Amino acid sequence: MSLSDPLIFWVVVISTCFSLIWGLVKRRLRELHELVDVSSIILVNSTANCLGVKSRGRIGVRGNGCLALTESEVIFLLLWPRKRVRIPRSKILGVDTTRFHMGRSKGSQLLRITFNNAAGEKDIAAWQVSDLERWLQELQG
Repeated sequence: MSLSDPLIFWVVVISTCFSLIWGLVKRRLRELHELVDVSSIILVNSTANCLGVKSRGRIGVRGNGCLALTESEVIFLLLWPRKRVRIPRSKILGVDTTRFHMGRSKGSQLLRITFNNAAGEKDIAAWQVSDLERWLQELQG
């Protein structure tokens, strides 16, 4: 077998992609630990998928990243490019689920947070997360 074998080629390509993605995830987790006291972290989902923040438009913050819930805020760190969403818990107006956000769907229920943004306007963000029920319980409780 050589690299010219299609199977070997795709195995190398896929494993390289996974290595690059895992490196980005580790960097965002380190960044999270620099931003907040580790003891204040309640939940972390390093494979969350953001479907967008309404006020930032269709292109804004959208994609995979690390979503964290702390005692005082919800933080999302996009894997690439380096963008952040920070929502103080005191600004959260409501938490629920939806199947669609900003015209997009992931084929499963999404975590939707309605909040007042930095400009004081009502805003909405949504994520596909693992353990959706736990996120809802922690945010609503």
